[in-house]
Amino acid sequence: MTCCPARYETLLERIAEQRKFADENGYAGFCMTEHHFQVEGIETTTNPPLWNMHIAANTKILMAGQVGMALTAHHPMRLAEDLATIDHVPGGRLFCGFGWDNTPRWLNTLAWHLYIITIQSDHRIDRSAGRAALPRF
Repeated sequence: MTCCPARYETLLERIAEQRKFADENGYAGFCMTEHHFQVEGIETTTNPPLWNMHIAANTKILMAGQVGMALTAHHPMRLAEDLATIDHVPGGRLFCGFGWDNTPRWLNTLAWHLYIITIQSDHRIDRSAGRAALPRF
């Protein structure tokens, strides 16, 4: 999680306040980005599917989702199953965006088994392995 539990607890409380406000005031959805191993405590989504389930379970009408889950950091069948379950439980209130590249400190760790690395956007490294790992629909 984080190096400072009190800071993380404050973050959880603030997200609960924001989620409640959004649900009660007609906002369409509540989403965050996917980040892992963030010791700074500013990125919250260390487990995107669990966060989506938490948000959906604690709201009445609010859509829950992620903006840019990194597909190369997840097993595609497991992710599809998790997202389908999360969408089904609150009655179809999940939305999700996808990407294939993100922060090197965690994507390089989570995607090692696919032989994929992320880069610092200078675009000089061949990114075909990351693209090839994406599912084709």
